[in-house]
Amino acid sequence: MPAAKASEKPLNQTDWVSYIDDSFDFVWKEETAEGQKILSKIETVPENFRERVMASLNKVSAYAFLDANGEKYKLNLSYNETYNLISVSFSSSPNREELQIVFNLAQSLNALLLNNGTEIIDQETIDNF
Repeated sequence: MPAAKASEKPLNQTDWVSYIDDSFDFVWKEETAEGQKILSKIETVPENFRERVMASLNKVSAYAFLDANGEKYKLNLSYNETYNLISVSFSSSPNREELQIVFNLAQSLNALLLNNGTEIIDQETIDNF
């Protein structure tokens, strides 16, 4: 599973938010039907869990490539400040264009794109994909 991980300095959350807002056709979790459903029922969440639920709806997860049924996104990105990485999940094997988009994100954040946490994915890897 690919992940964008900073090599030396911490990932910058402001840069992450700007990239998602300004690049490609990403949607934040809080803007999805699922996110809206969670927000509409936030008062039913026990107070001691509410902060964590709200934090998950604060520009930390973004999605792209909605399926033809409008039900599921192929790409899920999740910013994790604690581990200094962005988790990248595809619901099926990515194509070259999709991988390039994630690589561009990593490049914009001065991060490495890793497969399974060990193998560096570089432009040559994508070109040969």
